[in-house]
Amino acid sequence: MINVPCATFYQNHSAADNFMPSDQLKTAFYLALQAFPILAGHLKRAGDGRFSMVVDKDNLNMPEYLESTSDVHYKDIESAGFHKSVWPSGVATVGPVMAPSANSTIKTANVHIVRLKDNSGLILFLSIIHCVADGFSYFTFLNHWAAACKAIRSGAVETPKPVVEFIFDRSIVEQSLSTERKQLDPITSGIFAQSSLFSKWLAWISPETRGRMLNLFGSLAKSEIHVFHMAD
Repeated sequence: MINVPCATFYQNHSAADNFMPSDQLKTAFYLALQAFPILAGHLKRAGDGRFSMVVDKDNLNMPEYLESTSDVHYKDIESAGFHKSVWPSGVATVGPVMAPSANSTIKTANVHIVRLKDNSGLILFLSIIHCVADGFSYFTFLNHWAAACKAIRSGAVETPKPVVEFIFDRSIVEQSLSTERKQLDPITSGIFAQSSLFSKWLAWISPETRGRMLNLFGSLAKSEIHVFHMAD
């Protein structure tokens, strides 16, 4: 029940006035979302504690999309090696564990665009809950969003379709699994495979309550963050 969050940094090298325009970014996001309808779904819990993602066209759970400005300059972040201590406050709008938003609903995706001082750059924060997308799926969506942005800037009438067809039916994976299983090591087995009163209780409570509780526990634990800068 964790999030897959990531903050990406973009520098305005040419000092362009129309650097990554807000309207184009937002329009492209919702165009990309059309290929990923699962990101507008509701997390539902069955009686046995299992979860499913339900997309109801009459009651969509739209991702949170925020934009703000900051008095922190891109160069200040770059000179500090992108260390989180110099980031503008509030870049990450969600924690590592999924939890309900202000309206008590768990959002499948959260976006926060932070425009840096003097139009020097931009931070794009995107978080997707892990039960919907892993790291590969996360960047697949991010790349599709980027393709939609590029199409809009080029004046294309239609957003390019994904190069592959996305399937969101998890049962297809289960049908393809081998019946042979590797024996779990004792630690993994104890955490994920063995039943306990605590695990049954976690499965019984709502995902909203579980998220609040795990975020509280996480805030009490010491953690460390790493930012990786990949250059050509």
